[in-house]
Amino acid sequence: MLDEAFCDMGDGVYIQSRQNADLVNVANFRTKTKTTRILTRELLFADDSALVAYSAEKMQKIVYAFSDASNKFGLKINIKKTEELYQTNSTRTREEDIMVDGNKLNSVLEFTYLGRTIASKIYRAIVLSTFLYGAETLTVYRRQVKKLHAFMMRHLLSVMRITWMDKVTNKDIFERTGLPSLEDLLIRKNLRCPEHLMRMSPDRLPQQIL
Repeated sequence: MLDEAFCDMGDGVYIQSRQNADLVNVANFRTKTKTTRILTRELLFADDSALVAYSAEKMQKIVYAFSDASNKFGLKINIKKTEELYQTNSTRTREEDIMVDGNKLNSVLEFTYLGRTIASKIYRAIVLSTFLYGAETLTVYRRQVKKLHAFMMRHLLSVMRITWMDKVTNKDIFERTGLPSLEDLLIRKNLRCPEHLMRMSPDRLPQQIL
């Protein structure tokens, strides 16, 4: 169905990729000769799909194509379960309507799927989720927490364009961003892991060991 919907479409989000690159060196991904542009349009999660685009106009075009292909295969988009997550920036300061079969999609600031919260705040949705990937199953020591905390604060200050001369405390930063501290994030992730284990049957290996 997706091949039918997007066979002649070049809209979506392009990701710059490069093999054997230093992930912390952004300059490695700005070269034109050694990088590859990967078009990302639909993100599949089990039997669900998330569609992505740079603008509301392109998103509407993608949604129209997706809806038309669904109808050809005898499928219908569930409007009540379909939501729009809009990211504002310096030029886009308000959300725009996305329509499906004459119905406006519900616009949200965040949604939860498979135990993960996808938010309109790019830092929380992308940086933190990547930064703390796998933290549920890792043993993190105090010295590592300090390094992770320093990384987190350094990038938050950079995003908010705050310097040490502004004399803004870490507490103020967390209040402005609405983010919990790094230690709180790690604790929440560590506590979430036992919940998955408790739902396993007693004959499963993780249950028997832990």
